[in-house]
Amino acid sequence: MTWMDRISYKPVGDLYGLKNWVEYGFKQSKSELGWADCRMTDYAAIEKWWEIVISAYWIVTLHTPPMRPDGTNPPKRDTLGVILSFTQNSAWGAGNG
Repeated sequence: MTWMDRISYKPVGDLYGLKNWVEYGFKQSKSELGWADCRMTDYAAIEKWWEIVISAYWIVTLHTPPMRPDGTNPPKRDTLGVILSFTQNSAWGAGNG
């Protein structure tokens, strides 16, 4: 079944059993967000969607303690300071986004 040593069928079966719960959770989340009514078939739209999803996941992952060199949580920043740092970017067009 696998090339991995010391793996038994029970843990694999247990993990595979969680697949249904994950799919059910995603289905419920899509319905709540209104994404169940939308279907993307254009490749460029799908590619853009996955870029957004992976980027959001990566940003969240980088802020977890295991990904930080010292193993601590990132320092807390006030929301206003974050917004002001965006407005200082040279690509930020005042009033245009």
